[in-house]
Order: sequence, then structure tokens, then C-alpha cells
Amino acid sequence: MTTQTLLRPAVPWFKVTLFLTITFGAIWAAGAAVRSGGGDVHADAAAPILMIAMYTPTLGVLLTAMVTGELRRPRDLLRETGVLPSRSLSRLAGYTAVGLLLAPLLALAALGVSSVAGGFAFHNPCRSRAWRACWPPSC
Repeated sequence: MTTQTLLRPAVPWFKVTLFLTITFGAIWAAGAAVRSGGGDVHADAAAPILMIAMYTPTLGVLLTAMVTGELRRPRDLLRETGVLPSRSLSRLAGYTAVGLLLAPLLALAALGVSSVAGGFAFHNPCRSRAWRACWPPSC
């Protein structure tokens, strides 16, 4: 055996296959519901089905854990998958605050850089004080 073989963990192919089968099967079922309704993903009836489809990977993880017997301690599974925080709540609150503050600051910095570079103007191009005169934005 080589050193690389010893360092590389074995891939649990049964679990991977089971997860992918459950996830793709559930997303296919959600897609079938949309297709049976005419196939228009922009229809109002398709929105809840597509939101449910976003949870199919979570469903795949939970069902795979149940089938393979790893759901003996649900708290550990929830902690491993990131549903429960693995660190203290104060650290989670700090990271959440940084994430919520950093995203708007980065967007403002990008607007500033693009304004300096000439790609964005901070003025109203419609030259009208009434906002309804600029709607829809055709100028």
C-alpha cells in the first residue's frame, strides 16, 4: 500500500448512491408535478412546488441516515449536517452579524468602484422629479 492510499478515506458508495437516488427521485417528482400543470415554472401554482424541491437534498440526507442506521442519535446527525450549531450560540450570532453587515457593505463598495470606473451613475437619468414619469425605466 502506498501512503496516498492510507491517507485517502474510503468512499461509502452505497450511501452516496442512495443519497443521489433519493434526491434526484424527489426532485423528479416535484418536476413532474410542475410538468403536469402545464410546465410553466413561472405560474403561481409552481412556486410552492419549486420551494419544496429545494429541500430534496435535506430529505436525501435524512432518509439515507435512517436507512443506513446512522440516525441513532438525531442530535449528532443534525449537528454534522449543520442544522444545529456545532459551536456556541454567541459565536453563531457573531458570524451572523458579520454576514448580515458585510454583504451590504460589499455591495456599496462595488457600486462605488463601478461609479468611479464610469459603469454606474448615482443620478436620475430621467431628469424628472416625479418617479412615475420614469416608470417603466425606458430612458
